[in-house]
Amino acid sequence: STMDAGCGTGLAGPFLRPLTTGTLSGVDLSPKMLEKAKPMKTASGTPIYDKLLAADLLQLTRGDILLTPIEQSVGVELIAAADVLVYFGALKELLQSFADLSAPSSVLIFSCERISSEEAGPDGWKLRPSGRFAHSRQYVEAMAKAAGGYELLGYNEIVPRMEYGQP
Repeated sequence: STMDAGCGTGLAGPFLRPLTTGTLSGVDLSPKMLEKAKPMKTASGTPIYDKLLAADLLQLTRGDILLTPIEQSVGVELIAAADVLVYFGALKELLQSFADLSAPSSVLIFSCERISSEEAGPDGWKLRPSGRFAHSRQYVEAMAKAAGGYELLGYNEIVPRMEYGQP
């Protein structure tokens, strides 16, 4: 099972569907964004998402996002949060919520705006003029390990988009 956390219009859904053997749930605060994700279909015409839910990521239960009692007892096996952590400063509560939803061997994959530890300061994160939060690698790794015992499997620095001509 997979949760697309902060799925928005569902841009990650087509990439997550082939990785998912059970339920693929999309969660977002905005019902209007979910309306755009709802009609998305696979090449064979089946819906990309098995479940779409307008909800706060900090208040989810396994029953909210997983369809079967077996999935609910095991937990989510993959949580993807593409361009979501930028809306949170401190990550402890969010990452603990993800850990609570997760199976013991789950994988968490996410993107965040990077910042050096020096620029981030003692909190490990900083609100940028764009209104988005940036997090140091060290802070994110420490919070993920503390929340769910997540271990780093990979780390890639990419430029996912340009904003005002800047990466």
